[in-house]
Amino acid sequence: MSEYLERLQNTFTEITSGDYTEKLWAKIYKKDSLSFRAKIQGVKSFIHFDQMPWNYPNTEYWDVIAPMLMGKVYDAKLLGSDSETMRLTLSVAHNSFSKKIYTKGQSYKCIVLEKHKTFLVVEAGVDSSFKNGSQLGEISTYDFWKAQEFREAKVGDELTLTYLKHKNDQTLTMCSPTKYKQWYKQKPEQYVGEFIDVTVNKEGGKTTYTVNEAYNGILRIGPKLYGEDLISPLNRYIQNLSDGDEITCYVQGVNPKTNEYFLRFEPRLLEELKKI
Repeated sequence: MSEYLERLQNTFTEITSGDYTEKLWAKIYKKDSLSFRAKIQGVKSFIHFDQMPWNYPNTEYWDVIAPMLMGKVYDAKLLGSDSETMRLTLSVAHNSFSKKIYTKGQSYKCIVLEKHKTFLVVEAGVDSSFKNGSQLGEISTYDFWKAQEFREAKVGDELTLTYLKHKNDQTLTMCSPTKYKQWYKQKPEQYVGEFIDVTVNKEGGKTTYTVNEAYNGILRIGPKLYGEDLISPLNRYIQNLSDGDEITCYVQGVNPKTNEYFLRFEPRLLEELKKI
């Protein structure tokens, strides 16, 4: 037996003797289909996924973050050993982490773990190099400023996302930094129930509306909203507006999925049109 193997044999025997009292520090170096591989003083060991410091609802998540755990060292407990292969079975599940405080509006580095039709599952623990453990988050397709950004995102991508809030299951609700800056930070809901100036845009025979120089306004004309008698006067009123005109509208609501304001004509205008 070589000097190297003899040393490993002695270390293995010492660790598994039952009298070993020193801490076992396991350093992860590899992942297989069911576990991580680690070494304790050169002795190879197994750490099954359910014995890691945190668990995932989908074991495929470990495939994504495995490269980021290589070289991580955890306080280990001995669960079993195999003298023939000189392998240890360990648990590092007892490792605890300090809680990371997430601040609304602050951005964090995340890794995409899973992609669904309408949202992504992300791992925000990578932002602190997992020093605070795992922290799952979600970002819906409408919490990207551009839908193309969601379509292009794929499992394993690193994204910088902005924290909005915690869900009841402690999952983070995230959005893209641009969406936060351009929409949530502006607090568009503050205008609901208020009257605001709206810019009229006319191009290619179409009339559109802009709120606060950045957002689309939806201004529908229908008998359920204004009564049959006002439909023709309102259509003529819109036709007579010019590109760049400003009108005052009532904000009925906002839609964060489409970044739009739902608008209605102001009562003063309606009263004037009734007199015509």
